[in-house]
Amino acid sequence: MFRPSTLFAVVLCASPIVAQVRLEGPNGLLVGNTNTCAPRGERAVDCGSSNTGRPDLCCDELECSKRSGGNLHMRCWTATEIAEQEAGENTDVPPPAPSVAFPPFPPVSLPTFPVPMPTFPVPVPMPTFPTNGIDPNNCAREGGRAQQCGAAPNRAPMCCAGFVCTPGNSKVTCMSSAAAEAIEAEQEEAKTCAGNGDRAMECGAAAGRPPVCCPGHVCVVGAGVKCVALAPPTPPPVFGPTLQPTERPTRDPSFCGAVDERAIACGSNNLDHPDKCCPGLI
Repeated sequence: MFRPSTLFAVVLCASPIVAQVRLEGPNGLLVGNTNTCAPRGERAVDCGSSNTGRPDLCCDELECSKRSGGNLHMRCWTATEIAEQEAGENTDVPPPAPSVAFPPFPPVSLPTFPVPMPTFPVPVPMPTFPTNGIDPNNCAREGGRAQQCGAAPNRAPMCCAGFVCTPGNSKVTCMSSAAAEAIEAEQEEAKTCAGNGDRAMECGAAAGRPPVCCPGHVCVVGAGVKCVALAPPTPPPVFGPTLQPTERPTRDPSFCGAVDERAIACGSNNLDHPDKCCPGLI
């Protein structure tokens, strides 16, 4: 039952034949809609609730409780429940109306898949280098240039095992250790004596040059102040054994020169030719 003081009717034209009546509460909420009206046992603004968040009106076939105070007032009940409340037979708040129970959704079983173990590529072994840190595939050998010796960055970084930088200024190549030691020995010797073509003080060179020529070198007139290597002695001639002339073997008297053949008697110098022409030939 609705109170005329708080409700008013609005007639809407839905069709030429049927007219629908819509009842609205103080907050403009529709009566009969459970989403905008107070169901059984709930409070409503029309029943005296000061909470503006409550529904304005009770839902259809519900009325506001006439009791004041306690848990029964400001709530919506059926007419039968209100009569029982007035008679004092029911002073407790009845349980609210059961909510609509929706059938539970059947459990969804997710498909199971075998989870493959991740595979990793076979590890590539790192190249091994000798303990001296020289890569045998990227090093300079005899005559090769190396960065170790001052070569450009696009050259091999170091000399290979058994090779060292060539001694001397502005040398960027590698050479065998034995050859390098020989060069260093010559350079050390050059500090005390002058070699072939080098200047020496004994030949008239200025101070600061080696004092003398190295062994096997002498000062020669016409060479200036440079030392000249002595020529090795000429070995004596070696004479072979004296050969005796070979006697010519005796020929067959019938051996003679045939037609168009040469003969010694005709002027041939070949001792293998016949001595004379055959009879009847000249």
